[in-house]
Amino acid sequence: RLAHQAMPEAEPGRPLRATQNLEFAPGGRVAEVLTTATQLKLLSWDGDTEIVFASEDACRYFGGGWLEEFVWLKLRGLKRFDSSVNLVVKAIGSDVENEFDAVIAKRNRLLVVECKTLRFGRDAAKDADTIYKLAQVSKQIGGSMADSLLLSARQVDRQVVERAQQYGVALLAADEVKNFAGFVRDWMEKC
Repeated sequence: RLAHQAMPEAEPGRPLRATQNLEFAPGGRVAEVLTTATQLKLLSWDGDTEIVFASEDACRYFGGGWLEEFVWLKLRGLKRFDSSVNLVVKAIGSDVENEFDAVIAKRNRLLVVECKTLRFGRDAAKDADTIYKLAQVSKQIGGSMADSLLLSARQVDRQVVERAQQYGVALLAADEVKNFAGFVRDWMEKC
């Protein structure tokens, strides 16, 4: 959340707000991540509540790029299919561009993967729109041979699960994200 707030896109025309404050001093796993990120010079952390992002790229990484990198790394380890990450497509006769976090193709089948790190459940209309758009754009580019997968770094509520089922979008959330490679293998076997 703080990475998104720091980004200039949060308010067009303003510079990066690298310095952000956590609501409380973290401990445990979060403190370990912040310590490692400081050692890697992605950010500075004072050990309390202040963090300073090193760059816009570091903000993008913490704002969700890490999940896209996870997908990319897992796809590199799998064989016998075509894939692309951060693929931008534009429909014929349209100026509207859509960016896909990952697209996997095998035997004329398509799997479109959307990565989300922000919390679902705060805005039901936005949650529904995310799932609907993923389902519709997947079918638009892949037709009836396309499938959709939503990866959520956070747990989702029952309403999000039901909405995904309604639109035929597969869902891996929170701890299930680690099963991404297995999901793709199973998908490929069905192709």
